[in-house]
Amino acid sequence: MGILSACLPTATPEPDQGIDEGPVLIWQREGGIAGFCDGLNVYADGRVSVTTCTGEVVDKKTLSPDQQTQLEAWVGRLVSFEKTWDDQAVADSMTVLVRFFGGGQDAASEDDMQVISNFSAEVYANLAKGDGGLPPVSGITMPVPEETDTFEQAEGMINWEDAVTLILEGGVQQVMQTHALEVTLTLKDGSVLNTTEPVIDAVFAVIDRCGNLCQEMVLATEQK
Repeated sequence: MGILSACLPTATPEPDQGIDEGPVLIWQREGGIAGFCDGLNVYADGRVSVTTCTGEVVDKKTLSPDQQTQLEAWVGRLVSFEKTWDDQAVADSMTVLVRFFGGGQDAASEDDMQVISNFSAEVYANLAKGDGGLPPVSGITMPVPEETDTFEQAEGMINWEDAVTLILEGGVQQVMQTHALEVTLTLKDGSVLNTTEPVIDAVFAVIDRCGNLCQEMVLATEQK
């Protein structure tokens, strides 16, 4: 299991800490070509805090009713687990860590772990798009003017698989994530295409796979 570097938030509850006292879900993301260094702590009562690389809490919100219901279902069903996803063989690899503190009886499957990680990333992205001033990613960002809807202005819509192929082949000059799952690709020939991610920030995982071929690519995210 990979170990995150010291720049990530250190909010792990003590072993004897109950789920009512500390966070029941800790999600951390570091590295990647976008330079992520994000942290998210989710508490049983629905409180959410977001931290920077230094551990500073920069935003506090609460889960939506649907998110709270989902969290309670996981806590009631699953036992605690810790899972790290990384690929040290890839340049600029991204590491994602999930620590979950459950009160149930079932061991989490790989699918459960991935769904909880995606849930955490979506909560983070929603906070990033809110009014708390949190940047969407900890890397290169370009603000999108309020009067401009880049997603609607693109020349065509392509499926996700074709978008992945374009990125991995080095044909994309700029990637703009304008909404939670909406992505606009500006190709090196000047054409602009839209696609939709299957999960939040999937496009950044593809760029990580691209490695050196995508090092000059411009990454942009909606910033209000």
